[in-house]
Amino acid sequence: MATSFDMTRFFISTGNPFSQSIVIGSLTLTGVPQSLENEPEFTEEGLDEGADLAFLFKVSDFGETLPTKGATATYNGTNYRVQKVKQDPMNKTITIYFKAKYGK
Repeated sequence: MATSFDMTRFFISTGNPFSQSIVIGSLTLTGVPQSLENEPEFTEEGLDEGADLAFLFKVSDFGETLPTKGATATYNGTNYRVQKVKQDPMNKTITIYFKAKYGK
């Protein structure tokens, strides 16, 4: 029986309807969005859109350099910054967690 991890890897590699494009820096990548939450709030720095996003990618899509914390990204017209990068223990997939930048 296939695990959810196996199915997600399959979705990424086959370009199925669950796959979406996101631009990280100057790279356009295809991955599987894992979550999106919108909880706007006012902070000392202004309006925080509160949109948190996670994307799953194949490690091989990045070559030798993975995005670092603070790198910029754009998905569906919203600008994000990389918050955290996690590789799976088998070094096949990478999950990148994003936080929306202030404003669009």
